[in-house]
Amino acid sequence: MSRSHLLLVLSLLSLLSLLALSTPPAAQIEAPPRLKNTRLDAAVFEIAGPWAAIGVSESGQSFTDLNGDGDTGDRVLQLLNLEHGRRVNLGAAGFTNFLAMNEEVFFFGVDERSQGNADLNGDGDASDVIARVHDFRTRSTHELGLALSPNGRSTIDADWVTFMVFEFDANQRLNDDGDLNDYVLHTYHIPSGEVTNHAISVQRSNLQAVQPRQSGPWVGFAVQEAQEGMRDRNGDGDRSDAVMAVLDARTGEITNLGLAVGSLLERPETIAFDGSLLAFVVHEEFQGADLNGDGDQDDLVPHVWDAEDGSVTNLGLASVGPVELDAPQLAFRVQEPGLGDLNGDGDTDDAVVHLHDARTRTTRNLALATGPASEPGNLLQLDHGLLVFQVEELAQGAEDLNGDGDFADLVAHVASVEFPPVRNLGIAVREAFIGPKLLALYVPEMDQGERDLNGDGDRRDEVIHIYRRADASLVNSGLAGTSSVRHTRDGLAYLQVSERDQGQDINGSGLAVDQLLFRTDGTLFEPFLGFTHAFVFEGQSGGRILQTSEVLSGKDYTGDGDTRDSVPFLFVDRLEALSSPSPSSRVR
Repeated sequence: MSRSHLLLVLSLLSLLSLLALSTPPAAQIEAPPRLKNTRLDAAVFEIAGPWAAIGVSESGQSFTDLNGDGDTGDRVLQLLNLEHGRRVNLGAAGFTNFLAMNEEVFFFGVDERSQGNADLNGDGDASDVIARVHDFRTRSTHELGLALSPNGRSTIDADWVTFMVFEFDANQRLNDDGDLNDYVLHTYHIPSGEVTNHAISVQRSNLQAVQPRQSGPWVGFAVQEAQEGMRDRNGDGDRSDAVMAVLDARTGEITNLGLAVGSLLERPETIAFDGSLLAFVVHEEFQGADLNGDGDQDDLVPHVWDAEDGSVTNLGLASVGPVELDAPQLAFRVQEPGLGDLNGDGDTDDAVVHLHDARTRTTRNLALATGPASEPGNLLQLDHGLLVFQVEELAQGAEDLNGDGDFADLVAHVASVEFPPVRNLGIAVREAFIGPKLLALYVPEMDQGERDLNGDGDRRDEVIHIYRRADASLVNSGLAGTSSVRHTRDGLAYLQVSERDQGQDINGSGLAVDQLLFRTDGTLFEPFLGFTHAFVFEGQSGGRILQTSEVLSGKDYTGDGDTRDSVPFLFVDRLEALSSPSPSSRVR
């Protein structure tokens, strides 16, 4: 072993020893998974079941024409099987925002301009994005002949794909209002392959469609009155509102909820669908009604629609900022003005966290302020049954919540929706990422009493902390990170660690400038050897891919003689036809 390799190994062993001093033997992470290099210049878009949708660069594949249009400047959609490593070339240059994928189908949009300027929908031009579907069951791809709406997205859940068609690009009147200016809601039924035009225009703002939210066959969306035959859908006497509606794709029935979530120019504050619950915020001004009983019409008031019984519940409280929905719980900030002192700090100008249970239709005041009522900001997240939010010390009666001697911080608090007590973690945070087992938090040293939390001799880093949900323990990783976390279903989290902020050349490259991939189970943190500037993507059913950058890592992973590519790696342990490589050949 060379002296440089020996120093690298000793450095890594030293770092792992420091990180594992307080780790019991039972908490050790299993051996790192082996990885297989795909040798592709490709970007990972979606993962579902055993398949990953990737965009392969023609220029990065030795300037090979992968979609048959006569040039080599495209990024072409392919399907990569995670179980045996083989690929299916879909022969199409696609748009990432139109991708929707589950274990049965892959729905995507094909750019006519990147397909050799081919007119794929027969409308006389070659400027559209055309919908196609690949069926994993039949191994066939077919074109739907529909032009997808610009700046829109497609969604998939259960048996349904939801998407929008722009009338102008389709050169068709699809909702019978006499113009060609609408983004019209469509669904694709996966079992039958049937496409349905629901002949209703989805709200758009600043020339962009406001994305519907989907849960199985239910689709929640805003309808622009002015774009839908100038009909007054909420009964306020004008035709300038964006009004909530719900589609049942099984029957085609559209229910007008009669509540305005925005105006012609203003986007909805929140539309969120989870399970059978749709949460949205109604604008009193556009609704022409006092919805929280405070005598004015200036507020934003959260409402919940339940697909099980068709009921709409007005929470009757003025909110600020977006709401968070994790059915059956809804978290939001309530404005104190007009209601009194909700957090007991002696004033009435705060935004105070509330938690609503849609099963019992009860709302609980957590009596903690994220900031002033005039601001929507500061962290509020609800996912996997865990609520995490920042409490602003000044808004909470100038209370020192992290014990650093000042009142200028945003301090992390957590609460399990199953166990109501709220816990102050006693650390100032900037960002948080919720996983099924772990919560990752970024703690600014300057806001934590200017303490050196990663031992590099300065106090200017953001240091990763992990909150373990199983035992409610908080662990300081001692690692300076960047805002990127990927959680996996087996309880691990993948983190980006900055050598520059850590003040250490962890991977032995000679320069402390890399972003390294680490993984953790909450107590032990382990570097992913050999990988800089890498991310791990995981699909709904657990398949994983590691994506890394040649440009930033300075390595030629594709073997094409340059370091300009973005390269996916497969987790070898999922591959059926590969023999186990030796430790020295884990990256191939």
